[in-house]
Amino acid sequence: MVHLVFFKDGQPILKRPLDHQQMTIGRDASCDIQLTHPEISRQHCLLEKQNGSFAITDLSRNGTYVNEKRIRNQTLLELNDAVQVGPWSLLFSVEENPPQEETIVKDKSRQKKEEQLGQMIGTSSSMKEVFDLIRKASQSDVTVCLIGESGTGKELAARSVHDLSSRRDRPFVAVNCGAIPENLIESLLFGHEKGSFTGASDRHQGVFEEANHGTLFLDEIGEMPFDLQTRLLRVLETQTIRRVGGRVDTKVNVRLVAATNRDLKQLTVKELFRQDLFYRLYIFPIHLSPLRERQEDIACLTKHFLKMLNATTNPISFSEEAMCKLKAHEWKGNVRELKNVIQRALLMINEATVIDAENIELTNLTETSPQVGELKLGEQEKMSIIEALRKMRGNHSKAARHLGVARTTLASKMKRYQIAPRSWK
Repeated sequence: MVHLVFFKDGQPILKRPLDHQQMTIGRDASCDIQLTHPEISRQHCLLEKQNGSFAITDLSRNGTYVNEKRIRNQTLLELNDAVQVGPWSLLFSVEENPPQEETIVKDKSRQKKEEQLGQMIGTSSSMKEVFDLIRKASQSDVTVCLIGESGTGKELAARSVHDLSSRRDRPFVAVNCGAIPENLIESLLFGHEKGSFTGASDRHQGVFEEANHGTLFLDEIGEMPFDLQTRLLRVLETQTIRRVGGRVDTKVNVRLVAATNRDLKQLTVKELFRQDLFYRLYIFPIHLSPLRERQEDIACLTKHFLKMLNATTNPISFSEEAMCKLKAHEWKGNVRELKNVIQRALLMINEATVIDAENIELTNLTETSPQVGELKLGEQEKMSIIEALRKMRGNHSKAARHLGVARTTLASKMKRYQIAPRSWK
């Protein structure tokens, strides 16, 4: 097997087998091989197997060198070619293992590598598949469509696609289509000219222009008004936008990542979503499974959130009963709900170092009271939302946290169920 040998100051430090189809090298924690040095870029270079050989692509600003020449394009490598990455020399070899003299290279175990991609964490087979698809999608500008329930991490997945791509040093702009009033969404997306409508006192750039040469993430794309979908399709096909009230098209270079928690196929069949736009967005779909379908991820997510949210210096853990309670929950709010539950539990234990089952308060959106009777699921959810709004005295942010969903998701569901802002009284 071909190995990659790392040298520092002319001395071999570490050998790594090239046993993956693709391997990234850089300073970022998401890289397959992490090199800790200021001259190393977050994503410095990419190694790929190609027909029995290997090719290297430079992803950095500081440059990657092969046989002392800086590469500009993808370059095929041969055995004994010398690759220079910052102060590190990399040699392709079939030699025996060199001595390990220091641990400057963080050569992660496969288990650690598979647990995290960017800020996404998971050990389940479904998450490993998601990580693999994100890595593949990041190698081109293909349009990605992320499908998953609210709270499954669609924006984190979009961010990972961006961070692993060649656009990583360009803007990443995120927009929630379900949280923007219909009369403002066109202006927000495409911008407007001065005087184009009442209140347009200045020219305004839309998010397509803000994300130029970078990545635009359109969340809840299924909530986009039908008539505006036509304009979005034209932008995707022509890579040009025209501001509201404008007469001139402006060229943009944007990589689009869309996301939805609704079934776009069904919306298309019901003619609530344009069929041509569906096919334009659904080129590279990535499905993010709900947390209840990947319970093996709860342990590593819990450990991660404890480390993130613990404001003390004392290590905190969950009791066995508490972990059983977490694993038995349905997690309608998915990972976001789990994070909120852990955050509250940390506040409830005072100075204790163990979180017990009694410290965990869970909310079940589909839980019905005796007065509800045999209501349909949608009606149950509507009543749960109204009850949460009453309990929180109409505070939408607190009601969303109580339900374990995002505030924008609560607003979208209130709109869907025609819950007036004051119906909680």
